[in-house]
Amino acid sequence: MCATAANLIEDVLPEVALRQWVLTSPFSWQRRPAEDGALFGALTRIFVESVERFYQEREKRRGVRGAAKRGAVTVVQRTSSDMRLNPHLHVVFLDGAYHEGGTELVWNELGNLQTREVGQVLEHAVGRMIRYLSRHFGLPRHASSRCDPASFPYAPGSPRTERHRAQCHVTFA
Repeated sequence: MCATAANLIEDVLPEVALRQWVLTSPFSWQRRPAEDGALFGALTRIFVESVERFYQEREKRRGVRGAAKRGAVTVVQRTSSDMRLNPHLHVVFLDGAYHEGGTELVWNELGNLQTREVGQVLEHAVGRMIRYLSRHFGLPRHASSRCDPASFPYAPGSPRTERHRAQCHVTFA
């Protein structure tokens, strides 16, 4: 893992501002994506596209025009630090975009984020994930990011799930 990180920093990522986005899920959501690579891949794609959409919209509001060149690296971590099953994402985005400025690429940094903006990205991503799960796995369409884990068709029936039944959420840092 350290060699991979060193390679990314030294040889892959440009020397520009970077931002790490971490997506974890409630306990009741963890088992199925851990067992179903295609599902986890779809949820990963939805999350990355949601963050990219935010970057595009923010650039438009700042008056940046033209074709943008963005980048991101996603690392899937399957366990928590105590080795419990906890599939989650660490996504490092270029914190801005390159735009064509004549014959050169010009870097436009995103700048500081406000808490409400992070929340908006999260709500958009969770909404898309719920719609995806509704179409493919029968999750009720009226479900929200705060819902009863028992409503999921793949919610494990363990005592641990009972402790988390009060609130279903997605953590975003």
